[in-house]
Amino acid sequence: MKRNLVLLILSGSMALLWASCQKNELNHSTEAALSDKTAAVQVSKKGPQSCFSGTYIDTMHYNNTPQLYIFNGNQYTRYDVLANTFNGVTSISNYPNMPFGSIDASYVDYWHYGGRPQLYMFSGNQYARYDMKNNSFEGTTAITNFPNMPFTSVDAAYVDTWHYGGRPQLYLFSGNRYARYDILANTFEGTTSITNFPNMPFTSVDAAYVDTWHYGGRPQLYLFSGGIYARYDIWANTYEGVNTVASGYAGSPFCH
Repeated sequence: MKRNLVLLILSGSMALLWASCQKNELNHSTEAALSDKTAAVQVSKKGPQSCFSGTYIDTMHYNNTPQLYIFNGNQYTRYDVLANTFNGVTSISNYPNMPFGSIDASYVDYWHYGGRPQLYMFSGNQYARYDMKNNSFEGTTAITNFPNMPFTSVDAAYVDTWHYGGRPQLYLFSGNRYARYDILANTFEGTTSITNFPNMPFTSVDAAYVDTWHYGGRPQLYLFSGGIYARYDIWANTYEGVNTVASGYAGSPFCH
């Protein structure tokens, strides 16, 4: 189902302004140090008004139909992207050995570990890697173990594979800034204000995910802030409008 959005007069390029940002090196080989010995935990900066957090899409289970997982506090729900239906709410402790009490952001990496999808979960100043095929956590560590990580916590994340020659680019949001990280080169490409997304309707982003199953397969980026979300056409580099979570995600157990 294509979501009805209140149209904004929004358009423009999504190009990053990196001229003043120096490249910072990040090598996933350092992640071998993942362990249960972690730094002092920091509380998420997100406000209690955040509806969606830590969203990611799983296409490995449920007959390979895309399932959107949505975290909120110490709970999560599963949303069938094709059927447009929610499938209950449960505690995040139902992830065996879940190391966190809440999830701030998450994304899936398909490009390392022999192509086995790895789910990265951020919580406060820590992150964990979860093997989606084995259904097992591989440990936790401080996000400072991403060398040159520009943030002390991450609010939202998504991966873009439609620009930069198809090389997967990880976008991380924190407060009113974001960074782009080249997953294959293992390097940060700099940070900038989210206002450099032309016509960005939000001052901060709580969650994000990309839908490639609607709109003729054109990748659509969904950005959430509080109880509002926006849809952004990645190919056209234009916002298509904003809507409330309660209206656009009928039956949502969060912010209904």
